[in-house]
Order: sequence, then structure tokens, then C-alpha cells
Amino acid sequence: MTPDEVRALQGLVESLVVVAFFSGMFGAFAYSLLCRVIAWLFAEPVGRRFREYRKACEASFARGAGWDR
Repeated sequence: MTPDEVRALQGLVESLVVVAFFSGMFGAFAYSLLCRVIAWLFAEPVGRRFREYRKACEASFARGAGWDR
């Protein structure tokens, strides 16, 4: 290989490394965002039901229907 071919190949490899790095960073960001969205979608209904359950329990205890009876 001539020195020009070696330099051209080195430039190609460096470019591919940069593309792979930024592709990985974008993929990690997209994966993180997707995980947050999925977690939010599951947490919202569960949290709402838990709040309703907690309000019902507090109302029950306020009426005097505790566990000690």
C-alpha cells in the first residue's frame, strides 16, 4: 500500500469510529427516553389507583373502622 492509500484508509476508519460513537450515543438517548415513557405509562395508572386506595383507607380509619376492632 502506498502512503496515500494508508492515509485514506486511516481517515475512513476515523470517520467510521466517529459515526459509531455518535450512533451509540443517540441510541442510548433514545433507549433512555423510551424507558422513561414506558415507566411513566405504567406508573400513572398504578399511582392513581394507589391514591384512590389510600383515600379510601384514610376515610375508613376516619370513620373508626380501624384494624384494631
